[in-house]
Amino acid sequence: MKSGLHIALRGKGRPVLGLAGFGCSNWIFDHWTDPLCRDHLLILPDNRGMGLSTPVQEPYEMDDLAADALGVLKQYAKEPAIVLGVSMGGFIAQLLALKAPQTVQALVLMCTSSSGEPFVPLPYMSREAMKQFYELPPRERALQAIGATTHPSFAQIQPQRFQQVVQNRMHHASSWSQVSFQYDAVQRFMDRAVPLEHISCPVLVMTGADDRYVDPRNASMLVERLPNARLVVIERTDHLFFLEEPEKTVSAISEFLESLL
Repeated sequence: MKSGLHIALRGKGRPVLGLAGFGCSNWIFDHWTDPLCRDHLLILPDNRGMGLSTPVQEPYEMDDLAADALGVLKQYAKEPAIVLGVSMGGFIAQLLALKAPQTVQALVLMCTSSSGEPFVPLPYMSREAMKQFYELPPRERALQAIGATTHPSFAQIQPQRFQQVVQNRMHHASSWSQVSFQYDAVQRFMDRAVPLEHISCPVLVMTGADDRYVDPRNASMLVERLPNARLVVIERTDHLFFLEEPEKTVSAISEFLESLL
């Protein structure tokens, strides 16, 4: 599947692999990561079936997405990479660090969790309800999605930025025919615990203080279970805290990356 992945490359320097979340392509890294491009090569694949990557025809697992990510690193990273996983991308990042630790210098796990107990489960949406959501008109779907994953004050305090995020989501809409494979893969992933104690690289865990989708307590539990992790909480933000407060997000990531030198 590696050859069917669309990959965007930005900047130059130390490699940073960005892994997008559920139903998203690499647009989720647009704009806010620009400061990182001054000293880093951002490697931004679209996950299977997302964005400009080849549509898939068969079921796959989260482990397959981790294998795709490993293939991307082998192709574009000349040294161990920092892996930045957003939401579901954090699941992929954890599996990648376990699968090929020699390719991963550090992880940045954003608005994410892990599987099994004691993590607080994600809000459940049935397959049929998810299908109906993805059949909504694009703008309505984008408004609902961004409204549910950004802080209630975001649209009032930063109306232009809110509308830009909605436009980006709408412009890069994914189809249910492809998202359905991701939905099933996530459900299967959540059924088994990830051996986090075996991830030895440095990890920065970040969460919005008011995340309504991934309970912020999960970020604390990740830090407790990962041997070499630290936590940053962005106040008055929700699931997409990095789009709400990009400057604070990049500042925390940059400080973490500098600590690796």
